[in-house]
Parts: sequence; structure tokens; C-alpha cells
Amino acid sequence: MSRTPIDHLPDATGLVRVIDIPAGPDGEKIAAIFHGAMIPDAKHIHEAPDDREDRPATLVIMAHHAPGGHKSAENDIFGDLEHHLAHAGFDTIRFDFRGCGTSDGLPENTTLSTIRDDMAALHKWALAEGYAQLVHIGDGIGALAVLLNMHEKVKAMVMLWPVLRPAACYFAEAFAKLDEAEARGDKVIELMGERVGVRLLRELQNLNIVKNLQELRIPVLVQHGENDQHIPTSQLDILKKHATRARRIEITTYEGGTRGLRQLQERRTLFYHTRQFLNRYC
Repeated sequence: MSRTPIDHLPDATGLVRVIDIPAGPDGEKIAAIFHGAMIPDAKHIHEAPDDREDRPATLVIMAHHAPGGHKSAENDIFGDLEHHLAHAGFDTIRFDFRGCGTSDGLPENTTLSTIRDDMAALHKWALAEGYAQLVHIGDGIGALAVLLNMHEKVKAMVMLWPVLRPAACYFAEAFAKLDEAEARGDKVIELMGERVGVRLLRELQNLNIVKNLQELRIPVLVQHGENDQHIPTSQLDILKKHATRARRIEITTYEGGTRGLRQLQERRTLFYHTRQFLNRYC
């Protein structure tokens, strides 16, 4: 699967391309933004910077929170992060899950199966482009998505305020309405101003990720605000308990930090930790 650029955006830190990636049995469009590494006078996007000539061609895949999220959500955290990673020599791609942002599909049709197919499409694209190793970054449900859809080429993972126990965070409000919604034949439930598919909610309610955590072998970085009222840090308890075979688990919690860690100093620290972590393990 080759790149199909539909636009070019001027950017001081590297090559930026807006692309479409087909996903699912009908080849629906995933809208994505590729950002090449900042390499002065580089002839190829896969070349590593001078200080990391030994790094294999690496692509960082960034998955957003869903439903209601998109590739530029949370004050464009992925858009800012891609610039920092470009300076560290990493190519990145951020995208909208189908049913979100500018990708094809409707919110009510987004399920764990469509999310799985979207992640598979990103992996397929990356391998066709010649990447030797991958990195997963996800926020909220995006962090859950990258955990559930690992690939043998993934060498490290970064989770931002991850949803690991949906029933123990703000999704519980929607779960309480599920039985009545299904009895009425509703396809969506309104949650915090967003339309959430009933099928996705039922899947999240029944989800068990213990096996996925037990199978983790790669290094994992978690960053989370201590005062996040929507996705509390207690979500991390299941990770600490079951991801015992991961190469390394680093957890950074931010005192006073709320959902999205939107304060300037929080973001600066988040970007720094992410960059250092990936340089260490990739």
C-alpha cells in the first residue's frame, strides 16, 4: 500500500503529508497526517539523525481517544508531539478512527472491531512503507486501542491517561443506560456531549484486558494527571497488577494535573519524557 498524498503542508520541522489509508472490508477512508523526521539535507525520510545512525526505520503511530476525539483533539497534543519527535528523528502518523474526525463512517458504527481493523490498516501501511519497527502512542480509549492491537514490530508504547477499566471511569454513566437503550433499539447514547455507539459501549462494558497486559513484553510509559476526574489514576492499578512481564513500566503522574494535562509546563514535561523514553528504547 503506497502513500496517497492529497495535500502538502509547509512545515519547518520536516515533511508533512495528509493522506488517506483504506480500512475494513469496504476500503473506507482513514484520514491521517504523516510527519517526517527533521533531518537536515536528508535524502530519505527513513534516514536517522546523526546521533542515532543505528536506529532502524521507526514509525510512531498515535491513536486518539474515542468517541468524540480526533487526531487534533486535546488542544492538538499529537500535533505538538509530532514536532518534538521529528526533532528526535522519528517519523509519526496520527489519524482519525473511522466514525471520528474526517474519516469515513458514523459514530454509532465505531466498535472495537472497526478500531481493530483501523489499527491493522495502519500497521499494513507502515510495513509497506518499509518501517522496521513501530511505536504505539494512545490517549484515553486510544491507549486501550493500541494495547488491544499490538504488532510484533511494536518496540515501545506510551499511554496518556489510559482507559483500562471503562466501568471505573466516566463511561459508567453510559453503562447505566445501556439496557434501556438496547430495549428501545437506540444506536447511540449521549455522553458528555458526544454520540457513543451502543455496540461499542457494550463491548467496553464486557471487556477484559488481563491477558493483553500479561502478554506485554515491551517498555511502557504512562503519563496521567492526579486530579483527572473523568479518567482517574486508579485506572493504572490493573496495569501495575498484571503487566508484570513488560520490559519496563514507567508511570509519571502530575500533581494537580487534570484531563489532557493542558497546562504549558505539564505539556513540556510530557513531551520531554516521551522523547527521552523513545530515544532510550527505540
